[in-house]
Amino acid sequence: MSTRATVVAFLTTLIVFVALDAAWLTLFAFDMFKREIGSILRAQPYLGAVGVLYLIYATALTALAVMPAVERGHVAGAAWRGALLGLCAYATYDLTNYATLNSYSMTLAFKDMAWGTAASTAASVAGFWIATRLR
Repeated sequence: MSTRATVVAFLTTLIVFVALDAAWLTLFAFDMFKREIGSILRAQPYLGAVGVLYLIYATALTALAVMPAVERGHVAGAAWRGALLGLCAYATYDLTNYATLNSYSMTLAFKDMAWGTAASTAASVAGFWIATRLR
């Protein structure tokens, strides 16, 4: 697989994930989080930390889900690997919060884990689709 295809797969995965997550956060999740844990939320998130998180996460999706699927030529691999990585990442965050924060509900945890799984799957499939077009 060429370096160009890998970079384009990464950028596609990153852009799709950020766009989906931004929509989720602004249209749905912010109100849920504010209701449940509003007293501990920052007035404004640290955007630098958010940017680093997205870069790390898109790198993981590309390396662990997209490129192995591209090498095998099967979109299903990108989908299930992206879903698994999304579930693991979001479960780490949400179940830790549920275990340690009084006001963090299991309902919020499940909704956010479902979201993370779906968004990671979609971003991985998009990265796969673009990378295979460059082969």
